[in-house]
Amino acid sequence: MSIKSINRCKWIVLLLCLCHLSTEAQSSKDKRAQQLFEEEKIEKAIELWEQSKEEYLSQDDNKEAFRVLMTLGKTVMHQFKVKEAQAYYEQARDLAQEKKLVMEYGQALNSLTTIYQFNGDQEKAFETCHEILNTPGLNSEFISDAYTTLANIYESRLDYE
Repeated sequence: MSIKSINRCKWIVLLLCLCHLSTEAQSSKDKRAQQLFEEEKIEKAIELWEQSKEEYLSQDDNKEAFRVLMTLGKTVMHQFKVKEAQAYYEQARDLAQEKKLVMEYGQALNSLTTIYQFNGDQEKAFETCHEILNTPGLNSEFISDAYTTLANIYESRLDYE
């Protein structure tokens, strides 16, 4: 083995170690954010999750970035900041759609139907349910939730007639 090959191997090992350390740091950042959330230090938790999201996106770790976006949506929804939650869920939906993460896409759409219903935007909830039903590859949970939401929408429409 030549010296160049040995040096190249050393660089590869070093890079792999650095990547592992970076992932470990993000995991601890996520854990710390969860701990802050449980301590009801919501704003600090949101800051850490925002940082984690950016780090995951910069490393092209789309599933983790999606997970953090959904966590951020749920977190601000706990504070009844519906517009902020909607924005996080829309970002999650767009990321999932762009990166072709089918199950994550369904999860984001389901969360958005909840937001639209909460806001009284039955038409938008209706459209989003149809988007779920027309998305190939989603599991039965997403399909079932969409049909349940559609039933609720139809029921609420009958209440007004």
